[in-house]
Amino acid sequence: MNNSTLLSIETSLNRIYLIILKRKEIFEVLKKNVKSVEIELNLLIREIMRNANINFIDLDYIMVSLGPGSFTGTRVGISAAKAISVITGKKIIGFSNFETIYNTILIKDKKLIGSDVEILVKAHKDSFFSQTFSAENKYKQKMKYKRLEDIQKNYRERKFFIGNFKNKYHIENFIECWPSKRGYLKMVRNKVLVLKKNVTTELNPIYIKEHYANK
Repeated sequence: MNNSTLLSIETSLNRIYLIILKRKEIFEVLKKNVKSVEIELNLLIREIMRNANINFIDLDYIMVSLGPGSFTGTRVGISAAKAISVITGKKIIGFSNFETIYNTILIKDKKLIGSDVEILVKAHKDSFFSQTFSAENKYKQKMKYKRLEDIQKNYRERKFFIGNFKNKYHIENFIECWPSKRGYLKMVRNKVLVLKKNVTTELNPIYIKEHYANK
């Protein structure tokens, strides 16, 4: 991947976060409090492409977050990635927010290496999308939809909770963490050996039907 150029699109966490990896150079754009994801995403893609001094045809891959998180935001990001793919013929790599948050927190906080970590992504009201990673990522559980009382009831001393929100819920052993460029780069490196298996233009948002049925 050192000689590759890729664009990463994340619009599923109520923000727009774009990264361009141009060989060994890294460019990023972050916009919070987004009013119109569709309009602002197009403008920010143009901005980061201009900053990196590249055209769409220069890309080797397009990466896009499949969620979980904002269903509308996720679909907008996927649509943008597909549009670029259609124009350029470049392949798309889908990834989950669980992956990027997990990789980011392991870089930020070394004490978590060797501990079970449950990643929480804010869903609706006092509910969360959840996925648990074992020590050193030897396994990860299937994604679940949890309410706050479920998390508090099943609290274990050895487990840390990592989430993309302020801890107004008083969850024990909680650390706020948002995906960062270092987490993205670690994830990209982890995908190198299986890259060809992960490229696809058939991408669907990660979500749990129960969550959207309750909204």
